[in-house]
Amino acid sequence: MNATLLYRVASGLFVVFAVSHTFGLLSRNQPSPEVGAVRAAMNSVHWRFMGAEITYGGIYIGFGLLLTADALYATDLFE
Repeated sequence: MNATLLYRVASGLFVVFAVSHTFGLLSRNQPSPEVGAVRAAMNSVHWRFMGAEITYGGIYIGFGLLLTADALYATDLFE
């Protein structure tokens, strides 16, 4: 086994992780009522920041998508 093969396997795993992470993050299915209550609470707190109306839920989604982009960037798909 050479390093190129191991790198390609790791890159494939990163892509699988990124796709599954994004699907889980953006899915609307609630695994329990408690999760639904937390999401509703995160989306109910609004404030203005740099001229935009933001919520904790929006920050949570944005950070999750940032992690997805980081995982895809680590695979060197964009080079």
